[in-house]
Order: sequence, then C-alpha cells, then structure tokens
Amino acid sequence: MIGILAFKNYFGLWFYNGIFLSDPKKVLENAQEGKTKAMRHWKFTSLADIDNTGILAYLEEAILNQRQGKVLKPEKKKPFTIPPLLKLSLNNNPELKANFKKLTPYKQREYCEYIDEAK
Repeated sequence: MIGILAFKNYFGLWFYNGIFLSDPKKVLENAQEGKTKAMRHWKFTSLADIDNTGILAYLEEAILNQRQGKVLKPEKKKPFTIPPLLKLSLNNNPELKANFKKLTPYKQREYCEYIDEAK
C-alpha cells in the first residue's frame, strides 16, 4: 500500500494506488509522468514538513481504498520486436542467441527496448 522513499534532496511516502486518493492537501505527485500510472508520492525536504495528521488521514483513506478493492491493474504488455541490430547479432552468434532465449520475456523486452532507444 505504501513505501518509504529517501533520496539525496528529499524523502517521503509512496502510495502505490495513490491515484485513488482524494488528495485534499494537493501534495501528491506522479513521479514519472507518462510512465507511472497509479503510484503517487508525497515529498518532504525537512522534518518540519511532516504533517502527522495529514499523513494519518491519507493512510486511512489508502487502507479504505484497498479494502474496497480500488487497485489499478497492470496493463498487459504488447508483444515486442527485436531491433534489427540485435537480431543480426543473435543470428550471427548462436551462443548469444541461446542465452538470449534463456532470459525471461521481461528481460528480453528490457534489452530490446534499451537497444532500440539508444541514440
């Protein structure tokens, strides 16, 4: 339901299905617009920023939402295509091809997307 985050310049709380929170204080942010769908975080830059009453209200709402089944289901991934450069390398190297096929579909997709996005 929630997680704690800590970075160099701020810390805070992740609400894994924060999209369903009413956010009356307007403090929740989408960390990666266009990528993160349901998760929202509440950032703090100092201990003085912490609003215990507000946090408790958000936690209570998150618990209620969870009990009501308000959860954003992950989307099914579309089939991926192997980039031409990787396909050529796999066809020219049987050992590489065999090892690539041993990877989980998730890892295969990750490699394909990484190579395809390279500039």
